[in-house]
Amino acid sequence: MKIVRRHTVDNRIGYETLNAILEKIGNAEEMNEIAYKGFYLPMEILLDILSRLSLKDNVRASSVCKAWHEAAVSVRRNSPWLVYFNISRTGHGVSFGFYDPADKIKTKSMKLPNQPFHASLCYSKDGWLLLLVDYHGSNNRLIFFNPFTRVHMMLPSLITIETFGADFAFSCAPTNESCVVCCISNRTPDSFLIHTWCFGAAEWVTEEFHKPSASRYRGRNNIIFSDGCFWFPDEDGLGVFHTVTRTWDTLYVPLRKLIPFLMFITEYKGNIFLVAVVSNRSQKGVVLFGLNQFGLVWEKKETFDGLSIFISDESSIITNGLTGDMSDIVYVWDSHLIPFCLSKFSLSTGSLCTVLDGHRMSTGTSANDSEEMHFGAWIEPPQDINIYDFPIIEP
Repeated sequence: MKIVRRHTVDNRIGYETLNAILEKIGNAEEMNEIAYKGFYLPMEILLDILSRLSLKDNVRASSVCKAWHEAAVSVRRNSPWLVYFNISRTGHGVSFGFYDPADKIKTKSMKLPNQPFHASLCYSKDGWLLLLVDYHGSNNRLIFFNPFTRVHMMLPSLITIETFGADFAFSCAPTNESCVVCCISNRTPDSFLIHTWCFGAAEWVTEEFHKPSASRYRGRNNIIFSDGCFWFPDEDGLGVFHTVTRTWDTLYVPLRKLIPFLMFITEYKGNIFLVAVVSNRSQKGVVLFGLNQFGLVWEKKETFDGLSIFISDESSIITNGLTGDMSDIVYVWDSHLIPFCLSKFSLSTGSLCTVLDGHRMSTGTSANDSEEMHFGAWIEPPQDINIYDFPIIEP
């Protein structure tokens, strides 16, 4: 291993020098010596060193210089975070926070802008949330909210949000001109309503669709967007709404006969997957199926190629390339499994991991000022954001 010092190669450099560098990274007062003494590390060595650091030390190292900042950010584990929301029991509003499963760090709760009396989460995608908020007794309004920047955008009024069973999804970030928000409501065995809002529109478009054959909608199922379409799980299989032609198709691929609340669909590079979570008194486990769109059948996946899946009712994210105990893993946020805790399953064995990750998500400090965990979803943080940018709950 070689370190070049101001164009001079020192062949005697080794682990003692590397350890000294790592110690300085961990010491804020001495860290700048790395830059001022003229160390030059080949990029492959620098990346290797930075990839071995804890997140806290990685963040410290990123402040050495511009080159180190870019290298440190590039090797951080880009795991989705859980964004959790607390509702005050005493009318003090709604707060939110984050949990990073890669480094097992939870932030303190932060107040939502404009202090709504109540809020519920409709969907999460591309670093944005779709929320239904209640501003102290006024009509509920849909807003886009970016929890990293606290930017929020109000959508036109939609009367059907007062109807039980209205579910939402959106195609991409609302800052993108191709953004489409889709809502399905008023579901009966024979028909349903589809409501859509497009970027810049002043109102929603509502259309009624009739099913070719009667089927029941059972429970709440997540919606995904893939290849220009919104995909909806139902008893018949998968409903597909085409955003360009505004037409509805049904793919008759019946979902597995498992508990309806614990089946989730998700998407990765245009492929549709079904995550089936088995939860009963005798066992808890997970099975992954891929949709064969030619044969119209769910095929059980036997190999997973390092995938990591993060799912909840309002979000579903698949990533690749996470290492260690985050590879071939399914993280589930669902109160039917373990209330206020993440459930972590191994894709390889299909079983529940015995060691639970992270904090219980319930909060509350006193009888006079307590908060109740209400909902949570997965969200993708921006590349240049890390969990230490927010107030942390120390372990």
